[in-house]
Amino acid sequence: MPKILRKELLINLLNDSPYGNTKKGYEGELKVLNALENHLPSSSTVIWDPIFNKYKPDLLVIDPNIGFLIVEVKNWSQSFVMNFNKNGTVLTSDGQKHPLGQTDNYINELNSFLQSSQNYSTDIYRTITSIVIFPDFKKVDFLNRPEVQGWTLTTRESFLKNHFFEDDLNPNLFQKIRNSKKFPDQLLKIFSMEKLEIISSMLGVESLTSPTPKVLEGNTVPKLQFIESNNKNLPKGENKLDVESLTSPFPKILEENAVPKQQLIESNNKRLPNKGVKKSSNLLPILFVISLPVIFLVIFIIIITSFINSWYDVAKTHHSEVGYQESHDNTVISLESTRNVVPLEPPSSSTVLEDKLNNIENEDIPIDTPVESVISEEKTFTTPLATDKDEKEAEFLPNSSLSSKEFFTLGSTKEEVESIMGTPTKISSYSNQWSYDFSTIEFNDQDLVTAWTDYDQKLKVSLGDSKGSSFTLDSTKQQVIDSMGTPSSISLYSNQWTYDLSTIDFNDSDLVVAWTDYDQKLNTNLGDAIGSSFSLGSTKQQVIDSMGTPTSISLYSNQWSYDFSTIDFSENNQVIGWSDFDGKLKVK
Repeated sequence: MPKILRKELLINLLNDSPYGNTKKGYEGELKVLNALENHLPSSSTVIWDPIFNKYKPDLLVIDPNIGFLIVEVKNWSQSFVMNFNKNGTVLTSDGQKHPLGQTDNYINELNSFLQSSQNYSTDIYRTITSIVIFPDFKKVDFLNRPEVQGWTLTTRESFLKNHFFEDDLNPNLFQKIRNSKKFPDQLLKIFSMEKLEIISSMLGVESLTSPTPKVLEGNTVPKLQFIESNNKNLPKGENKLDVESLTSPFPKILEENAVPKQQLIESNNKRLPNKGVKKSSNLLPILFVISLPVIFLVIFIIIITSFINSWYDVAKTHHSEVGYQESHDNTVISLESTRNVVPLEPPSSSTVLEDKLNNIENEDIPIDTPVESVISEEKTFTTPLATDKDEKEAEFLPNSSLSSKEFFTLGSTKEEVESIMGTPTKISSYSNQWSYDFSTIEFNDQDLVTAWTDYDQKLKVSLGDSKGSSFTLDSTKQQVIDSMGTPSSISLYSNQWTYDLSTIDFNDSDLVVAWTDYDQKLNTNLGDAIGSSFSLGSTKQQVIDSMGTPTSISLYSNQWSYDFSTIDFSENNQVIGWSDFDGKLKVK
């Protein structure tokens, strides 16, 4: 279960809101937040209404496998939506909207925050993506709309990649989110887990006494409170304010049901009788002035402490050097005096060997010295221990015939990569990664190639050529290579290979357990359809006989997909449900 921040604040605002569009919006956001809480892994952090400077997205997900994900929630009903357009704009009864385009402001805001406060590289943009979720709109209803029926399959796939619907809020949600990203698995290449924790805490302040988002901004008060305060102090006979009288425009960051706090104070004081004491907001400046001496004292203590620590380190180093020199001089004097009084006995052979072992690192041993005489060269040294991932890669290293001057491969050294690819356009200071334009190569602790992502087909890499065969569940990685050739991407953080937009997932034994054939590139084969149909209780083989090989097999749930339609299986691998979004399933 992921870490959830600011959920209590959302629930409080939902409970306090009168029914209307604002309450409906909060209901949709809570529904999505609950789905993320139920279906995202423990590595994720979900923040409702993160603390940005200006623009505030509905939800922000931070996860090492998906990066920063901005979620825009639109709790729209079918009757509210008049027309979906291919470019992502939506015509509603309230005018033209562009939900996905709206997230561009959030992306820029988040990027600016990370750049200014953490001073990271421009690669941050790769770690940020956005989606739109319609929690009150089913995908089948979207696909059955007349305007969508006229779209091509490619257009529908492109739209659905970043637009989620109510039926997407299921156990397969995390995988669908991963698939929506153009550059997955990029976050830990820039940020450490410790830095991500700091960022999460900065953007997800839990305190309910902090500036309340949306409804009550830091410099605002509820409109109703303003009206009541104003009317209470009015002299008899003057017109009282009502909700409709507060129609003047406010800054975009302020919601419709809030007004600036300063406006409340001025209006309140203006209406007070002359003999009354005016209310003001001078308490904050007074507290600030009172706290100034404390602030200066704390700064002074920090500076003095830092100076003392620096002085102590220098003195300690100097004392150590002087002590060592005095000890060495005393030892020499002692040896000299001893030599003058008592003749030294010749050292034993064991002593000579011991001295040799202790000082071998400082000696030059002739190249023709016999092996027996340099037994002391058996110095103890530690070789880096291979990780499980390294051992698997070692088992799977391609034939040496691939390690030519034309290509690099898994296990190639940095020198081999540079001789083949030339000087990298970028060497990361945060991870062991080289970049060639937009393509990247990952190295392990031994500086051997362990992963890559060939975004722009620049990398001269090879695991082997395709032999035109097919692969299936439980196929080995070598069988996948024989079928598909060299993958365009090998993930650093999961056992996944990518061929353009399509993905193949392997288990711990490096056998195929799942795939997603987005662009119909994979040579998969579970069997051909023979024209039969399936129903509840059918086996997977009966589904194959009816539908053929699925376009997607989920890694996270027992679900198969045929284009946009899905079939769910029980633990016994029998059909327990389906969603025939595009009318392709042969059910009876």
